[in-house]
Amino acid sequence: MPQSIRGLPEDVQLDALEEFWESGVPLIGEPDAKGWSAWITSERPEGPVSMSPKQALEEESSSDPYIRWSVLESRTDRSSRLPSRSADEPDPYATILFSDVRPLLMSPQSAHAKHVFRIAWLSLLGLHIPGFSESLSADRWRNADDRWCYTHLTSPSSIAALFPSETMQKRVMSDAYAGVVIGREKEYASGFGPVKNWGHGVVGPLEHVGGEQALWTKEDLHSVDVPLARRIFAQLKFDAVDHEWDVLALTFEAAVSTKRCGWQLFDHTRLANG
Repeated sequence: MPQSIRGLPEDVQLDALEEFWESGVPLIGEPDAKGWSAWITSERPEGPVSMSPKQALEEESSSDPYIRWSVLESRTDRSSRLPSRSADEPDPYATILFSDVRPLLMSPQSAHAKHVFRIAWLSLLGLHIPGFSESLSADRWRNADDRWCYTHLTSPSSIAALFPSETMQKRVMSDAYAGVVIGREKEYASGFGPVKNWGHGVVGPLEHVGGEQALWTKEDLHSVDVPLARRIFAQLKFDAVDHEWDVLALTFEAAVSTKRCGWQLFDHTRLANG
């Protein structure tokens, strides 16, 4: 929020925010987003005509129109995580006007409330943090509708892990040699699967359990928009000293690439040491 309107009535602040929202400049999650205050400082420049390039989606070859529609909607959900702009090709289901969200907006003030808001961004992107929704209230009944932070379980990779295909289920457990049946050696995999659930903060983001990273692994990122997640980590950073957020960013990069995570950790350590 720009310093010039802090302390003003809420309606005045929302009117000013609507002007920024409708200006067409990049918003959080979009490339080159600088924020509301930076827009005011830059004397309210006009944004580009369109920020949402159309992505060509492969069409389903099925003759059933309902199957084609279902597949197209599913692919669009995974490829278009941000809303369309009013300047783009009109799509009433993908464009969000300020009037749509104005009654729902609030202004968190404490650092904890702002951090919780950031974690909610990660959850909606598919980066699940176990126990997060349960930690928001001591009364578990207030968290009854927590489907918004479990959408990662509906991704194709999670569905495939939860319900393996028939070829995965029909494993050959033994071989026959000269009429003698010999059982194959058992192979034990990690105990972690697509469902990770424990109390918030019980396991640290960078901790390893059972030989693999506990919070996020490469398999957890199959349906995550990696460039978008990187922009969220960069744009929602509070200041130079933001350790809790930096640890989550490093955990994400470690799941993407251990080599890239090493450079991120080097830069973070150099910054912390001055």
